Amino acid sequence: MIFEKLFIAKQKFKTIPDTDIEVLLTNLEALSCVDQVSKLLLDHRSQQMHVFNYDSSLFHLIGSDHNKISKEALELFKTTEHDLVLNKYFELINKSFVEKSKEQDKTIYFTIDLLLGKEEEQPTSLRLKILPYLYTHEKKLHITLCIFEPSKHIGKPKLKLHRIKENQVDVYCTTSGRFINEERTLLTANELEILRRSGLGEKEQLISEALDMSLANLKRCKTGLFEKLKVRSISEAIFVAYKQGLL
Repeated sequence: MIFEKLFIAKQKFKTIPDTDIEVLLTNLEALSCVDQVSKLLLDHRSQQMHVFNYDSSLFHLIGSDHNKISKEALELFKTTEHDLVLNKYFELINKSFVEKSKEQDKTIYFTIDLLLGKEEEQPTSLRLKILPYLYTHEKKLHITLCIFEPSKHIGKPKLKLHRIKENQVDVYCTTSGRFINEERTLLTANELEILRRSGLGEKEQLISEALDMSLANLKRCKTGLFEKLKVRSISEAIFVAYKQGLL
């Protein structure tokens, strides 16, 4: 199961009363039911997962069983691309949570937006909101919480780091392997114009002349554009930008 990659191993825990965990699970399920949300709790001490699935708007994606994710949903997550990308993202998330455990910092959380199904087959997107939920007195991360939410994402899976104190959102850049401020991932006026003109069928030479830039600069601009939209080609970029309402 793909979500097993979210478990943090090799943490040494002192004995924690099982009754405390049972109370926590009962409370979380009650809150999930009342708030009509779907959550996945990962207990790093026992290496067990607990599902509380009460968001009916997501039943078509993750199933209608209140305490299980459907096999069909797991198959959607299990595409080759999702496996590789999500494994990397989960690794980054766990590393961050472990590094923050000494501070028991709950002022950060991550989101992953991903597309389930193929774009040409009425795709549905999902957001995973992943946060450190419970630390022990020994400053070990005991529980991670993953909340399932609907999303309008189109394109490759996107990882974001949310810094609550700074009111800042950073986006993970796959080419540089680091997080950058989300504002730097917004499309510039030139990038939007490149997309618009490309959508009209204009060639690169004509676009570069219209924007008063060299052909080399235009190509660099398109490369940055592809990274921002998480696509590989100009046709994909136009499609994604259109779906996101940018054109």
